[in-house]
Amino acid sequence: MQTKMTAAASSRESAAAKSRARILKAATNLFAERGFDATSTMAIAEEAGVPSGLIFYYFGTKEALLDEIFNGYALPDEIRRIFAEIANDPPIMALKDAATQIFRWLDKNKDIMRLYFKEMTSHRPVSSQLGDSRRRNIECVAAYLDKAIACKEMEPTNTRVLAQVFISSLLLAALFDSYVNINTFVRTLAEAIAGKKDHSASRR
Repeated sequence: MQTKMTAAASSRESAAAKSRARILKAATNLFAERGFDATSTMAIAEEAGVPSGLIFYYFGTKEALLDEIFNGYALPDEIRRIFAEIANDPPIMALKDAATQIFRWLDKNKDIMRLYFKEMTSHRPVSSQLGDSRRRNIECVAAYLDKAIACKEMEPTNTRVLAQVFISSLLLAALFDSYVNINTFVRTLAEAIAGKKDHSASRR
C-alpha cells in the first residue's frame, strides 16, 4: 500500500514538473515574441496545453512567472562557472574558450535575451535585474583580466571597459549576427581584449 502511494505521489510530482516546464517554455516564447503586456495568461495556457488555472496555481501572477523565467536562466552564474574553469589559462586561450562557451549559451537561449531587451525599458524590475546581471558579468570577466595583468600576461589597462566590450560583443553577435563565423570571431575578440596576437592560430 505504501509503495502504491509513493508511486502515485511520484507520478503527480512528475506531471506537475512537466506542466511547469511547459508553462515556462510557452511564456518565454510568447513574451519574447509579443512582449509581456501583450501576452495573456490564456494565450500562455493554450500554448502550453494546460488549463489556465495552473499558471496561477504554480506561479501566482504573470509577473511572478516572468521572474521565474529570468531566475531560471542566470547568465552571471554561467559566466562565473566558465571563468572558474579557465582561471589559470593564458589570456588568449582562456578568452577564446570562454567566448565560445558564452556564445553557445546565448545562441541556445536567444528567446531569454530577446525578452531581456524587449522588457528592459518597460518594466522597472526587469531593467533593474538586467543591470545587476550585467554588472556581475562584467565584474567576473574583469577579475580574470586583473589577474592576467598582475601575472604580467597583459599590459595594465581599464579591465572594466574591456570586460564590457567582451560581454557586449558576444551578446550582440549571438542575437543579431547569424552569419558570424564563431571560430574567427572568438579568436579575434580574444586577441583584441588581451592585446596580443595568437601566433599558434595564425600558423594553422
